[in-house]
Parts: sequence; structure tokens; C-alpha cells
Amino acid sequence: LEAIMKQEDQSILSPQDAIRCTDDCVSSLKKSEDLLKVLMHPSPESSGHVDPRPPVGESWFYSLTSAIKSYAKHIAPPAILGNTTLSDMLGQSFVTILQMLYTRSPEKEAGDKMCMSVDGPQTLATLALFEAALSLGPEMVN
Repeated sequence: LEAIMKQEDQSILSPQDAIRCTDDCVSSLKKSEDLLKVLMHPSPESSGHVDPRPPVGESWFYSLTSAIKSYAKHIAPPAILGNTTLSDMLGQSFVTILQMLYTRSPEKEAGDKMCMSVDGPQTLATLALFEAALSLGPEMVN
């Protein structure tokens, strides 16, 4: 998605082509939406393995942020949210983010394996997603 925006900035892609390419990327992301379930899967952290969920979450949230930014260059916010595929993915992502925040105990206990750590770049990615989504205006919360 970043490459699409870069090519469009360099006049390699027309606005219509950029929107079409972004639509294709969003469709591909939709096919991968089940990875949100992975983010809520019990963690292998306590077994000594490296938890793969933080980079997966970071990639997912930044991808949605890039999709919003790519659309926002050419489409008015209400129309962006009219894209039901993107709106559905945003809704599912926000639910997952809230689950990540509220299912984790305040103090990490030895047996707390419900949710991935919120200490890392995936949290910055969630903030970027919230910022991009909320920049679409009050229609976002409807």
C-alpha cells in the first residue's frame, strides 16, 4: 500500500488506478482476516518460545492504516467507510484491540497467557490505526 501511494505521488499511477490497487489490497487483507484470532490465541511465551503475535499484529494494524491513508487521498471519509469490507475489518480489528487490552491482567502473572504483551511496536501500530480511523470523522463511531 505504501508503494501504491509512492507511485501515485510520482504520477506513475492515476488516482483511479491507485483506488483500484488499494481495493485489491483490501480484498487480499480480508482473506487474511482470520489472523486476528491468532492475536487472541493463548501465548507460548511461558514455554520459552518467541511469541510471533506482536509482529503479526503490527503488520495487520499498519496495513489497515495504510489502506485508510491511501483511500483518503481520493475519497471523502463517508465514502471510505461505505467500503463495507474495510469497515468490517476495522470493526473486527478494534474489537481485537479492546480484547487485547481488557483480557490481560494488570500485573503479569506466571499463568497469564491469554493475550500478547502490549509492550512493543504492535501498540504503536494500534495507535496509528486509531488515529487514521478517527481522522475520518464522526461517521467512524457510528
